[in-house]
Amino acid sequence: MFGSVHRRVHRATALAPDAPEGELRRVTGAIHTFDGFLRAPRSGRVCVAFSIHITEPARPQGAYASGSARITSVETRKFAVEFDGGFVFVDSQFAELDLPYERFDDPSADNEAWASFCDQRRVSPISTGSEAIVRPGDVVSIAGIVERRVAAPDLTGYRDGDSQLWLVGDFDRPLLVTRPT
Repeated sequence: MFGSVHRRVHRATALAPDAPEGELRRVTGAIHTFDGFLRAPRSGRVCVAFSIHITEPARPQGAYASGSARITSVETRKFAVEFDGGFVFVDSQFAELDLPYERFDDPSADNEAWASFCDQRRVSPISTGSEAIVRPGDVVSIAGIVERRVAAPDLTGYRDGDSQLWLVGDFDRPLLVTRPT
């Protein structure tokens, strides 16, 4: 069920508040949203991250038919993970999710989120595939690169100099998300 993402997450060193920047560290905890949320494209459920694998149907092209196209899309919002050491913030445009996927094969189960997703990516709405999501409240294990960011100013505009602990990913080292063991 779990693949290389799961193994890489659980091989990473556990996150500590004094972890050096630039190191790959792991945290397990409950997801909290603070920067809005996404809607999973197929199920329409509220989430902070989703991964969707799509198989488009073959298209007739004259006397021939094209092969079916396979597409994978992963999207995330900024979110926080509550763990034994407090909170860590998570932000990445590059992520890999190793979570249980739900198949979708019924094109009659369309919703507004799916129609919008297909229109934006020029994907056929009768495509089939599978979707995995990370919802607020889910408990997950995440591995990412440690980064410290200056805390946002409070309501009066004053910064107290504190920094916040973040886990991020980049193209070469994406954020890794899986279920805890």
